[in-house]
Amino acid sequence: MDAPKGLEIRTELGQLAYGVRHRVAGAEDQLARKLQEPLRIMCRARRIDPHEADDLAQEAVMTVIERLRGEEHLAFDAIATYARNTLVNMLIGDRRRDSRREALMDKGMDQVKPTPPLPPDKFLDRVRVTEAIEEAIEQLSQPRDRELIRQYY
Repeated sequence: MDAPKGLEIRTELGQLAYGVRHRVAGAEDQLARKLQEPLRIMCRARRIDPHEADDLAQEAVMTVIERLRGEEHLAFDAIATYARNTLVNMLIGDRRRDSRREALMDKGMDQVKPTPPLPPDKFLDRVRVTEAIEEAIEQLSQPRDRELIRQYY
């Protein structure tokens, strides 16, 4: 699909992005194929696991395509830069989330109190419950059922 007069699209990726916006058959697939490999390489350059790199690249491409389908105004010729920035923002978001989790875990570990031993009467209650469960399991007719319940409890 050719761009209307007054709109000059200079790059092949820009043409594909324009095609995605205007629902040209096959444009999404072609754009995804063209964008995905450079994004994967970018992830791997940051020493990201290859499987995670594939997932991140795919997610970034899907985000770009969804935005192209939508009403957002994107510069078609700058779609590669937009895809790159989308991936970088995703990576930054992941790092922030991970660092917040680590900080919370570190902070939380200071506040965790050791579990006190059970008082003797509670210990005996637990022993009785265990014996009752064992007795109920033995009454099951199928050996497979007994094994499953034992693994669960």
